[in-house]
Amino acid sequence: MHAEVSRKVSLWGDACFFRVWTSDDVEGLVDPVAVGRIVEEGITNGIRHGAAHEIDVSVTSDGTFVIIEVVDDGVGPLRGQRGLGSAMIEHATAGHWSLIREAGKTRLTARIKLAQLAVSSGGDLPSNETT
Repeated sequence: MHAEVSRKVSLWGDACFFRVWTSDDVEGLVDPVAVGRIVEEGITNGIRHGAAHEIDVSVTSDGTFVIIEVVDDGVGPLRGQRGLGSAMIEHATAGHWSLIREAGKTRLTARIKLAQLAVSSGGDLPSNETT
């Protein structure tokens, strides 16, 4: 997971200052490509639309969900219709996401159920699941 998130961050080079944290407990449990797409969308919006100078990315788990957060210091989301990126996040999270502006920061929070990721990526079911 850390490698995929770091790869997405590296696509932006020196365009922004990044802090990245991925919890060890998410390694091997989820589809890193799905998480990477959400991270990439958050970074892209923060830099392109928000003119962010600093972005924090974290990927953690609470045992039920993988929680992806992308927080930037940009100007915030533009008002108007949601684009394809929002539709992708909506689909990947089954609606468990938010984009809010508070205290001078924009925060994208996306939650993906662990079992949902395992099934959608063709991976094994968690050990407490039966088929």
